[in-house]
Amino acid sequence: MMNDGNVKPTRVQHLANMSYDKLKKYLLELGKYGLLSMKDSSIQMTDRGREFLKSYDNLVNFMHTMGLDY
Repeated sequence: MMNDGNVKPTRVQHLANMSYDKLKKYLLELGKYGLLSMKDSSIQMTDRGREFLKSYDNLVNFMHTMGLDY
């Protein structure tokens, strides 16, 4: 469950419906780019991660407005 913006990896794994090995690979990649941080066996989105997600949402909304499929 979420606690102060933190979530446990098993919660993400269950919601994403993927194997732990694959999830770990993706989490390490996102951490390498500074989008997530791992502390005390929990995951937290960084400010950079929030900015990226906001930009991604803006891009998807723009594409939808323009009638483009992705």
